Amino acid sequence: MRAWEAETVTGLGIALVVLVATGLLVLLWRSRRANSGSAALSPSEARSRVGERVTVRGRATVGTCGVQASGLAGVECVWHGHEVLRHYWASPTEGADAAASGPERARRADSIAEYAAETDFGLTAETPDDAAGMLVDPTGAEVSQVRLCLRRVVGPSQPGARVAGDDLLNRVRGQIIGVFRGETIEFEYREWAVCPGDLLEVHGQVVLRDGRAVLAAPDGQKLHIAHVVPAEARN
Repeated sequence: MRAWEAETVTGLGIALVVLVATGLLVLLWRSRRANSGSAALSPSEARSRVGERVTVRGRATVGTCGVQASGLAGVECVWHGHEVLRHYWASPTEGADAAASGPERARRADSIAEYAAETDFGLTAETPDDAAGMLVDPTGAEVSQVRLCLRRVVGPSQPGARVAGDDLLNRVRGQIIGVFRGETIEFEYREWAVCPGDLLEVHGQVVLRDGRAVLAAPDGQKLHIAHVVPAEARN
């Protein structure tokens, strides 16, 4: 092989290596950029990501309205929500039950009341040396794995008789809704709460409100709030 041909081949080889390396770097950068919103950030890191969708990990703290008391159990918290279920015997002569198991009645449950607080709360870093925090707007949020602070089952009231737990009905916020079908078995009250210091992961969009960073629901979507259970607590 002539000298100039050898130099040409060597140059092409180097150029090919550089091209491949550049392509790999671009792919890596794009991958990191695409996944940047999926990695949990601290509140101080998220504050500068205005307009972006992020997942923020931190500890719940009081918001602009201070500490709250949950509606049913009266637990000190920064967010709370509750639901009332009506358990009943469905008539075997109606709908799908008629074609099911013959004359046996089927047990069903309907949600007749739901409530979720919409008052903001704070989110601060897990470590005390990072004091910067942000607010969370829980309006319409999808909440999972939040601590259950009350679960009570109450039988149907009888004329002239008071059933233990009837007082909860007066604390339910919002209207009692739904069609009361079949024979009532019992009512089930359930309440969840986020308490100060709870470790959370919140996924939403960072917005500025009155100069403060707030994690809120993206347009047309829901904010996601999940309680993080430490590994040692799961074992």
